Amino acid sequence: MDLVEKEFCLIREISRNPALTQRELSSEVGLSLGMTNLLIRRLARKGYVKTTQLTWNKVQYILTPKGMMEKARKSFDYSAWALRHLKAVVGRIRGILQAEYRAGRREFHIVGKEEGAEMVQMALDGLDLVGARIHRYSTLADIPRQADAVFLATSERPSPSSRIRVVSLFDEAPPAR
Repeated sequence: MDLVEKEFCLIREISRNPALTQRELSSEVGLSLGMTNLLIRRLARKGYVKTTQLTWNKVQYILTPKGMMEKARKSFDYSAWALRHLKAVVGRIRGILQAEYRAGRREFHIVGKEEGAEMVQMALDGLDLVGARIHRYSTLADIPRQADAVFLATSERPSPSSRIRVVSLFDEAPPAR
């Protein structure tokens, strides 16, 4: 997590619960107390957070309008990055499946749960694989023995002794933000 992300995490936690102590904030965000103190001072200097001394040992943190705008901007930027990443992954999956289809494959055994399965479905929705049979499984253990190739949309990996050809659909690093 870089410094900007740490600041955003603090802004997010302060907006969720302004009554948190600095110790509680550091615990929620996963930072040391010293780093939390340093970043809160920095956020205050930037005008994102206002600090008010309630008692000698209690400080209240309030997100300013400028801080709220920064939180909204960062949230939007992250959402845009996530959408670009999703499109890239779906495009990669689509490319792999198309290449296999063009090479003559008509039997697709796909292993994936939840988000992985959804991304594969998004890729398949845009393809015209005439005559192809798509089989979906939650785990590798569900794959029939006669399957010659498996397309993984999960972090699960086959045993080294497995003779099945495995094509991972997610082995590429995400695009940079």
